[in-house]
Amino acid sequence: MDKREDETGYKKFVVFCYSQYYPGGGLSDIKDSFDTLEEARTFCLKKREDFMEILDRDTWEQWEVEG
Repeated sequence: MDKREDETGYKKFVVFCYSQYYPGGGLSDIKDSFDTLEEARTFCLKKREDFMEILDRDTWEQWEVEG
């Protein structure tokens, strides 16, 4: 898998995390981005927020991560 970071500064898998009571909304919920799905999932499991989602920037596929 290619490692990349384009003009947006984001890698292939973007992680969104937010609390049930304090969501920032939209882009403000982005916490980090990663080259691999596994790295993104590991990050989410360490964050342990109420809601965690991963977005694949190439396919727009999304995954919800249970904490």
